[in-house]
Formats: sequence, C-alpha cells, structure tokens
Amino acid sequence: MATDAQLIQALENAATKLVGRELTTQEKARLVELFNKSAAKSTFQRAQESIINFSSIDESVLIKRAAASDDTNRAIRDLKDIADNWKK
Repeated sequence: MATDAQLIQALENAATKLVGRELTTQEKARLVELFNKSAAKSTFQRAQESIINFSSIDESVLIKRAAASDDTNRAIRDLKDIADNWKK
C-alpha cells in the first residue's frame, strides 16, 4: 500500500516532468490542493485532473507529452502505480 508521501512525491514528479522545470513550494502546495479538491472517481483520475488543471493543459496534451518523452511517460506510469495502490 502506497503512503500519502509517496503519492504526493509521484504527483509532484509527474507535474515536474510535464512542465519541464522544478516546482516551487507554492506550486507543490497548489498541486496537492487541486488533488484534494478533485471529485474524480479514482485516485489516478484525481491526480491526472490536478496536473491538467495545474499546468493549464488538456488531457490530449498530457497524453502527447507523456508519449513524447520516456522520462515523462515513466513518471506518469509511476504515478498510476502508486495511485492504484494508495488508500486514504
């Protein structure tokens, strides 16, 4: 079972890969806030929605960026694995 800290780290890592730079402390807090506010059914959907809203992209752009970069794709897969094993 994944911990809260592991989920947050995976969320931050995926967002970092998608925006192409390190996130500030305030941005990390905003990302977690967006995750907590999400009403999506699964944890991974909540994570995806928070990244999409945070980075002001749509889902198709997220998919294209993940497909274009091995690092980004790996970060998204890691996030999915951790989200699928996280229990709140």
